[in-house]
Amino acid sequence: MADDGDRAADLAEAQRADAIARIRAMVRPPAPKPAEEKPHA
Repeated sequence: MADDGDRAADLAEAQRADAIARIRAMVRPPAPKPAEEKPHA
């Protein structure tokens, strides 16, 4: 069934995106005030 294949692909894509997001969060946790990235002049 094509539907099952599409669902499996979507699930794999979501898991891959979640894993990337978790790794990025571990490498660089979100700062409450990113002054170095967005300076408010």
